Amino acid sequence: MSFERRQFLKSGLFFGTGLTLGGLSYVSNSEAYIGGGQVPVGAPPYGLPVVQLWTDETRAQFRVLSNPLMPVQYEATSSDGKVLPLKILSSTPCPYDEYVQMDHLLVSGLQLGKDYLLSAYDDRTGARVEERVFNALDTKKKQARIVVASCMCDIFDGIQSDMWKGVASAKPDAIFLIGDTSYTDLGGNGTVQSNWERHIQTRRKLDNFKWRKLVPTFATWDDHDYAGNNADRTHPLNGKSLGVFKAMFGWTPLYKEDHGPGVAMHVDLFNQR
Repeated sequence: MSFERRQFLKSGLFFGTGLTLGGLSYVSNSEAYIGGGQVPVGAPPYGLPVVQLWTDETRAQFRVLSNPLMPVQYEATSSDGKVLPLKILSSTPCPYDEYVQMDHLLVSGLQLGKDYLLSAYDDRTGARVEERVFNALDTKKKQARIVVASCMCDIFDGIQSDMWKGVASAKPDAIFLIGDTSYTDLGGNGTVQSNWERHIQTRRKLDNFKWRKLVPTFATWDDHDYAGNNADRTHPLNGKSLGVFKAMFGWTPLYKEDHGPGVAMHVDLFNQR
């Protein structure tokens, strides 16, 4: 049996077995506020887009789009105020925009069933400029709720907002982005610079990067976030755009993984492989 990913996801999003819709704190793009509704989106150094990446029972990873000219200090705390170990694994500057860098964070010391806060503080004033809620992930959960998503085209503003609102309401344990996390060829010119620019624009616009309550996200790419429609290894960006994708979604392995070909992988998760 064979099928195309685009056909499988024609309606946009696939919800895993056992999903029921319910309430979840959610802030839409149209409201133009994140971080609990206190900070305007895009008002530097506020409105930092955040994605929670590979997470297990004791550790969580994040990618934060920050502004190196307005530096922040990160802190992770438990609901009772305990400060957790936090390490900045890397800070990747955008070679074409001095106001952009991607920070890769690792928080450890987590426990299942507890809520945690990831906060960012203005390095000059000490004021908190960002705050997100996150949890550890039960990687052996037998009936996990998952969302499989693709084709994150940022030109459909109202549609993407409604779709991500539905995802948030479903309270998934994890999200799998299986390609086209950005349409770098829409408005791009096929260069590494435009690849960076389109990934950044998408990161700033889509609502899932503005959620107050984060969800562990596992991502791979396809043609549009690699280079363009039906682009393959003969494209001039072959070997060049991978660094951009890793800056957006790169992780430090936490599970038993087999890699290749390309950015593909096999992973043991939720008693599945």
